[in-house]
Amino acid sequence: MPGPAQFNHLRRMHNTHAIAEVFTLQCQQKEVFPDSCLELPDQMPIELVQLPHNYSTIFATPTTLPPSRSHNHVIPLMKDAKPVKVRPYRYSHSQKQQIQMMVQEMLAAGIIAPNTSPFSSPIILVKKKDGI
Repeated sequence: MPGPAQFNHLRRMHNTHAIAEVFTLQCQQKEVFPDSCLELPDQMPIELVQLPHNYSTIFATPTTLPPSRSHNHVIPLMKDAKPVKVRPYRYSHSQKQQIQMMVQEMLAAGIIAPNTSPFSSPIILVKKKDGI
């Protein structure tokens, strides 16, 4: 099945007359993040400063669920295990609205998926240093 090729591969195939057809050629610009959003110490080694730029796709905000893997990780439960009864946390009205808004945004973006598991985990809201 045809797939993307790098320029040097195309040049080599052209020079050896091994290329039959080229259907499309796309040039995509690499996403550049401004350095102003990174607060790194001045004495940090240059190799560490370049890591977020070299691997920007890894550090990018996720937009979908992770791809399917060859092995799904599970936590095996004991036979007839039942969820622990935990009282729900109390949230103020504004916190509850914020949680609902964030969950809806993540569902719409495809970062999370609905779950019907009887097991739960708490949501912890932490205020930012700037108070927003």
